[in-house]
Parts: sequence; C-alpha cells; structure tokens
Amino acid sequence: MLKEMTIKNFKSINKEITFSMEADIERVSEYPQHIIDINNNKLLKVASMYGPNGGGKTNLLSALNLVKMLVLSGGPFPIASEASWSCSFNNDDVISMTLFFVTPKYEIGYSFDVLYKNERQEIMDFTGNKNALLFGKFEINSEVLVYKAINDQDYNTLFERDDKGHITSERLDKITLQYANTINNSLTALLYFYNTFVNYKAIKDPELEVILSLYNEIFNIYELEVNGNVNYEAAFKAIEKNKERLVSLLNDVDIKISDIIIQQEDKMNPIKFERTIMINGKEEKKLLPLAYESKGTKKIFWMFLNLLNEKERSHIYYCDDMNAYLHPKLFKAIIEIFNSEENKMNQLIFNSHDIINMTNELFRRDEIWFVYRDEDYSTRLTPLSNIVNYKGEQVRKDAKYFKQYLEGRYGADPFIKKIHL
Repeated sequence: MLKEMTIKNFKSINKEITFSMEADIERVSEYPQHIIDINNNKLLKVASMYGPNGGGKTNLLSALNLVKMLVLSGGPFPIASEASWSCSFNNDDVISMTLFFVTPKYEIGYSFDVLYKNERQEIMDFTGNKNALLFGKFEINSEVLVYKAINDQDYNTLFERDDKGHITSERLDKITLQYANTINNSLTALLYFYNTFVNYKAIKDPELEVILSLYNEIFNIYELEVNGNVNYEAAFKAIEKNKERLVSLLNDVDIKISDIIIQQEDKMNPIKFERTIMINGKEEKKLLPLAYESKGTKKIFWMFLNLLNEKERSHIYYCDDMNAYLHPKLFKAIIEIFNSEENKMNQLIFNSHDIINMTNELFRRDEIWFVYRDEDYSTRLTPLSNIVNYKGEQVRKDAKYFKQYLEGRYGADPFIKKIHL
C-alpha cells in the first residue's frame, strides 16, 4: 500500500511536493475504521483532492501512472503529443520522484531521477510504406531502493544506479547474485532484477523478496476507469466469475437489471443488460447493449467489475474526475465501499469537484486534500487537517467543509471575476 509520494519537476509540479496516505492520528480522531493498520503504519484507504481547474489535480494522479509506465515498460512507447513531461517553469528537464510503500513484511522506498525525451522513428506499415511516428522515451539518471523489515529501525540500501546505468549493491553482492554491472539507461534496475532473477522463480532471499514486493505494489496501481481499450476476453471471464454479485451491486445503486448476458458473436456490442419490463400487463425480458447505456452507468459497471474481480489482491486505485457522470449518491456509495471495514487491502486516490459530498459524514479531515497553484504557477497541496485559522486553530471535525470551502476559508478555490461577454 502507498504511504507517501514526493514529486518534483513533473508537469505543473515545479517545486517539490509530498502527498501522504499516512493517517494523522495525533490530530484526527474521527472514523478510525477508515484506517488500515499494516506493518505498524496507520494508512488511509481513501484520499480525495479538490481545487480549481488547472490546479494540478490530474497531474498528481498522472505521477502514479508515470511510475507504473517507467517501471514496467522498459522501452519507447507511442505518444500523441510532443509536449514535455517535465515542468515548463524552469530549465531543468529531470523529473524526480520518491515513493514509500508498506507491505505486511516490509517498508520499501523507491526513488528515481528520470529524463523524458520525444523522438521520431520510421515504422513500416503492412503496405510497405514508411511512416514517422512519435515515441516517448525515458532515460534513467539515478535510482535507489531502500527497505526495512517489520520492527527494524533503519532502512537498508538494496541497490543504487547512476546516470551511466552502473549498479552497486553490497546486499546483492553478499548473496552472490551475478548481476550485470551496467544496464541500458532506458531500463529501470527494478525491472531488470525482476525479469532476470525474480519472475517465475522460487524466492528464498529477503533481498529478492523485497524486489518482488515492490514490483507487485507498482504493478497493482490501476486507474479506476475504463476508456475505449477493453480487453473483452478478460472482461467476459470476470463477468461470468462475478455475475451474481455484480448484478446485485448494480441493483443496489438503482440500475435495475435482472442479468448480464454475453453474446460474443455480436462483435460490436457483446455485453448486454437484461431488464424485466411489463408490456401490456405481461412480463418480458429485453436486452440492451451496455454501449447504449449512459456514461454514468457504464462507468459504475466497469468500476464494480474491476473491484470485484481483483478483490483478493491489494491495489492502489486512482481516478481522475471521480464525480464525472455519477449521481452524488453513486459517488458516495463508491467512497463508502472503500472505507468499509470489509476493505483491508485497497486504496483509492481521486480528484473531484463534487463538493456536495465534501462532508464530515463521509471523510476524515486527513482524507481531504486541496490542490492549487502558487504565485509562481506551480502546483501545491495541503490536507484539510493542516489548515488553521488566524488563531492557529484546526478546522473542527463537525464543520461544514463544503460551505467553508466555498466561502474561501481553505483557499484552493477559483477566484472568478464578474464576466461580461
């Protein structure tokens, strides 16, 4: 599970910022059931981000995607834009990130400096014509992995790598691991060690167990959303496995269906909802393709399916514009699922403009974050639990958060002048 993430020079994030999923147990007492106690760490299940458009909320979530892409890709990938991923408000092209994860056995810190480059490559299509396509490429400048076992006081350095791709590791040397001294600068050392020594192998050494644990934590970062790229074969299996519970959940949120039917022969619309309706006083079953449902219904369907299908594994979910296409009651229901006592493995990090649900009935004060731009137009953030008034008093846990936010007491809200067309 994610404990902390520090980012510098990424998109709108110029100055270093730190986002934390560690509960503020000294100052926030409400809803202790929202906390997961793991490896002597009190971690939050949910974190919500609010703030003006253009404040950097999406970029903060994109940093999670960057980590997964960097660690798992190991090579160039096609992109749609020549825009840089580093911040435009300085002359530094190097993106820096540090993340801390907690597992039942270890706390693991992973840090890297990376340079992002765009390059064009000629690709031959099936007709024999060459086309210039734009690819994105990461060059690793530095990389460090540290860890400590449960009840240990100090972190141990597992490995380091420099901008030449040179790897050093006293601990891996001690277990006589025969690793390459130098690797390609587009390949993370984490992925190199995982593919070479960990994947599909029996793990005996704690050092390799740490690498496996970190890889799994990053691999299980998922966007809680589905765009047009659906793996239907995997979706069909997931639906059949979880159909009864999925139908029940959809009915619980007022999407009244009697069954989910898969018709693979219908290549365009293979997933259909069965609804029982009355026609001339007689019950009839009608099929409606999922593709014809509203955007909100499709969003909640894929969210529920993902959660049900992966419920046995720990995940770090993130969602951009969580409230988009969702009724506030549906939005609230999803938050309550994650913060339920049954959830002991998953985290949800999202941004939203749904201030209706910014209430003390749904959130702890350390679960609400405000994201905004400073005077240098760089993204900054702070949790509600850190905000104090002119007397130095913390926001009360019985305060009307959304009302005070709209009144400008927390900052991080847009200042809109009277508009004349």
